[in-house]
Amino acid sequence: MIRENNNAELVAKERSSDVDLKFIVGKALGNWYWFVLSVIVFVALGVVFMLVVTPKFNVAAKVMVTGPNPRLPSGSTDEAMLLSDIKSFSDVNYSNVNNELQVLHSRTLIMQTVRDMQLNVTYWQKDGLVYREAYKRSPFFITLLELKSGPVYMLYDPQSYEITIDKDKVNFEDQNTDSTFSAHFGDTLKFTYGTWVLQKNPVVQADPEGEYALKVGSYGGAFNAYNANIIAIVTTTGVTTIDLTLSSPVKEKGEDILSHLINLYVQSDIDHNNKIADSTIAFIDSRIVGVAEDLNNIETNIERFKKNNSIADLTEQGKALLTNSIATNKALDEQQVQISVVKDLENYLEDQSNNTRVMPTTAPIKDPAFLSLLEKYNGLQLDRQKMLATSTESNPAIQTLDLQAAQLRDDLLHLLKSYEKGLVTSRNDLSRQTGNLFSDIQKVPTQEKLYLDMARQQNVLQALYTYLLQTREQTAVSKSNSISPIRIVDAPQSDPAPYFPDSTIVMLAAILLGLLFPAGTIFIKELLNTKVLTTDDIEDATEVPVVAQISHNTNKKAMLVVTKDARTQIAEQFRTLRTNLQYLITGANEKVILFTSSMSGEGKSFMVINLGSALALSGKKVLLMEMDLRKPKLSADLKLSNEPGVTNYIISDLKLSDVIRPSGIHENCWVLGSGDVPPNPSELINNEKVKKLFAEARQQFDYIIVDTPPVGLVTDAQLISRYADLTLYVIRQRFTAKRQVSIAEQLAATNKMPKLNIILNDMRKIPGYHFGTSKYERNYYEEAKKPFYKKIFRFS
Repeated sequence: MIRENNNAELVAKERSSDVDLKFIVGKALGNWYWFVLSVIVFVALGVVFMLVVTPKFNVAAKVMVTGPNPRLPSGSTDEAMLLSDIKSFSDVNYSNVNNELQVLHSRTLIMQTVRDMQLNVTYWQKDGLVYREAYKRSPFFITLLELKSGPVYMLYDPQSYEITIDKDKVNFEDQNTDSTFSAHFGDTLKFTYGTWVLQKNPVVQADPEGEYALKVGSYGGAFNAYNANIIAIVTTTGVTTIDLTLSSPVKEKGEDILSHLINLYVQSDIDHNNKIADSTIAFIDSRIVGVAEDLNNIETNIERFKKNNSIADLTEQGKALLTNSIATNKALDEQQVQISVVKDLENYLEDQSNNTRVMPTTAPIKDPAFLSLLEKYNGLQLDRQKMLATSTESNPAIQTLDLQAAQLRDDLLHLLKSYEKGLVTSRNDLSRQTGNLFSDIQKVPTQEKLYLDMARQQNVLQALYTYLLQTREQTAVSKSNSISPIRIVDAPQSDPAPYFPDSTIVMLAAILLGLLFPAGTIFIKELLNTKVLTTDDIEDATEVPVVAQISHNTNKKAMLVVTKDARTQIAEQFRTLRTNLQYLITGANEKVILFTSSMSGEGKSFMVINLGSALALSGKKVLLMEMDLRKPKLSADLKLSNEPGVTNYIISDLKLSDVIRPSGIHENCWVLGSGDVPPNPSELINNEKVKKLFAEARQQFDYIIVDTPPVGLVTDAQLISRYADLTLYVIRQRFTAKRQVSIAEQLAATNKMPKLNIILNDMRKIPGYHFGTSKYERNYYEEAKKPFYKKIFRFS
């Protein structure tokens, strides 16, 4: 028997581990009204959420870094070729778009946008239950004249005011101090944190009944908010476009912020190029002044020389020598020009005030090493200028660039000096050639020789002066071209609908939560439930059969539900139990039916009374025996005295006829009370007269129904079971713990009680389980009608 019980437990565990989909679906359908109500509530909360929450719009823009602009006119003229010599000063390195992205999202530009647009000041208007930002729809605005800084005055939290407007009078209520004050449009108001002017919005009419609000925060707080909110990214590799996005509760405000930021970015690029041009022009102007003065002096000397010596034309003498001399002098002039330019560049590099400036590329030097170093040096200076837009000179990166620039400057100076030595050597060679020619023309008049010397100096200065003028003109042309190499591909534009809250997502979430909330509640209730609810709970714990299921007694004041004319469902269930007894009690002398349970309160007395009534109505003579000597209840339920009773019969010479009495239920039903409560019930039950009592009762009655104490608490029921033919173990729905069902399993496994069967008492319909009253049964039985709300609002 023990082996069979172990097998039954294994089967029960396997069955309980399976997922009953029908049960889950039935549980949900049985509680459909809670799901519907929950969905309605959560959808209503979702609607309220969408009405109350501040919407957020996504504002997007796109700019393209196009690289250096073709600032020069097309063509092959000498002027264009000359102007191209200094094009490098405007060639900003846009190949690294990430650098431009950092500039666009720099603290300088965003903070400037905050200050220009006064983004630290917000205007609000009450809309229903909440305040919403009014932006340009506010009937008033303020102009900040001063916003103090420092730990004493800093606005760590925004200064908030609630505002009402009465014509030109504006009433303020300080939310931080609960103080009030009034002002008129045009007034200048001073506070501990700063000063501002109250102004009227001419395009918006104030609502006398409207409620407004004003918040004044710090620039730093507004910067932190927008710095985290503005996103600048390069979405695709291999392109030079930058995407800007901004989340804003007001579409127009978001578009204005991005537009202003982009304009500042474009203007900063133009200003940066103009600074380079101004530096080049200033250098050229300083050289033009010196060259012009030298040229003027030499021209004056030539004019004086010709006047003093009455020279009009050169003589034919020495034409051949002059031809060679001119060619040599021309080469010598070119060398002299290059030497002069190289010296000017050396002076420029040696001047410490030019250490942070771009070096002009005006020298006609074609040495590859020099040109490579010059390009690197100017590149470092431009990078330094760019980084200063977002940091200070104390930045380690800038200091590193300064060290690199100093090294390159030394290298450039070394190359220039080496290059100058080569030019001087070449010039000296040309000078020697010229000396040889001069020795050949010693016969040429001294005046002509002096004239040629002055003319040569004039040509050198004239060439240098012309070159500087052309270079300055090219620089001025480049500066006047204010087109930035940054193209706005998509102007700032807001999405037509807010991305938050998304009505579809909110409604889907509300419906989902509305379904999950009751489902979770049902699941948790089922998970925490330790009481017996259905026969499945019994079958999972024991193989003892359930012989009957008795419904809940809706009339709590009436213990007797089985009467002659009763047509209720519970009465029919007792009649069914009466019929099933013929299959449980098969012997001719099997008459004793014992009722027990796990604990008190599970309905044993109720079962004894109504089963006795059902048997009596069938014409059987029935004795209801109250053997619960500890806490007798049967007689009290029948409103009868329990004395004399079982105790009196055992301790005296009374006969059975002396202690039984009519039950008042039916003429065929009799009651034997418990009698006086003894001090030793177990010892009294073991008395031999108990055996005589049952033997005498078997002779006089067709059925003896015994009400015993709970077998889970005391052993009285087991002692009495030796006289019983059938044991009915009562389990009450929602009352008996699941673990207590194992008591019945142990009793059956050890054969301690005869023919053990279970009755599930006080059954109520539980949604999801396959029992209860069907529509046909409700029409068939004479059931009392329940109020509508009791039919609908049940939850399990």
